[in-house]
Amino acid sequence: MFDPKYLESGEFYQRRYHNFSTIIIFPIFFLVIFFVVFSLFAKRELTVKSNGQIIPDKVISTIQSTSNNEIERNYLVENKFVKRGETLITFKNNKAKISKELIDDEINDTNERLKSLDQYQRSIIKGTNQFKVTNNFGYDDLFNRYINQINILDENSNQKINNLKQHELVNVKKEISTQKQSLAELKVKQQSSNEDYQNNIINSPENGVLHLESNKINTKYLPKGETLAEIYPRIEKNTQLHVSYAISPEDITDIRIGQKIRFVLNENVSKPLVLNGEIINIGTAPISDKEKTFFVCEAKLTIPNVDYKRIKYGIIGRVTTIKGSKTWFNYYKDLALKDK
Repeated sequence: MFDPKYLESGEFYQRRYHNFSTIIIFPIFFLVIFFVVFSLFAKRELTVKSNGQIIPDKVISTIQSTSNNEIERNYLVENKFVKRGETLITFKNNKAKISKELIDDEINDTNERLKSLDQYQRSIIKGTNQFKVTNNFGYDDLFNRYINQINILDENSNQKINNLKQHELVNVKKEISTQKQSLAELKVKQQSSNEDYQNNIINSPENGVLHLESNKINTKYLPKGETLAEIYPRIEKNTQLHVSYAISPEDITDIRIGQKIRFVLNENVSKPLVLNGEIINIGTAPISDKEKTFFVCEAKLTIPNVDYKRIKYGIIGRVTTIKGSKTWFNYYKDLALKDK
């Protein structure tokens, strides 16, 4: 027979409410309720992941091969800082070099001859020797012979002296005219020669950082006109940097300009560098290679000043594009509906 006093004992309640079903079911029930409520309010980012590469916001200059001749010296190095006028490549061309040197020597010789002719002309006009040193072209000796002729003539023969003077001046002017014409022709040849010679030397047109374009950069011959490198802005604390990355055709419909991205550099460090950015350009047409088709997107990066020294052009990293967000409940609901 049941004793009512048993209801007042702790043993009764211990047996009733601390059985297996109450210990297991109640916690699970409350845990399910918690996850359901959590999923209705907590949100999950919708993302697309891809690999990307650091690029500049602009290209300062493009370097192209200027000769089909064999390369003599190659100073192109990836991510090297170069200054304007710095030699990047020299090509072998002894003929162009010799031709340039010969024409330069001829021009220098012609200029010196014109200076000597001017001194000779002034000497005749003034009647005194204007040469301070011995003339290499012999015009000082020519003037001395002219003076000797003057001295031989009778002092009363002024007309003969004037005729001799005018004759010498006419000859000098003709020679000056001939030498000036020769100089003009030589300068035309010099310009052509300089162009030929300069085609065998590639100098940097601007200050900046080199990015090599050709995978054949270490070969002996580079076809004329082939793009060899680009010059990028030097990376400093105010330098604007972008990241270029590929998006599959399946994901491109959800990508919009202005969406946020995260770029994580592939570094073997405990704390990888994470950079935030914003999409500024989306490719309008797909690009195909041997394995896949993709669209190229470009995002502008925000880089803290302290992190600039860790960054170089061409660095590869992981890009996460944030398309939006939805609650966990809707996320799993859409997955379930999609599977059906």
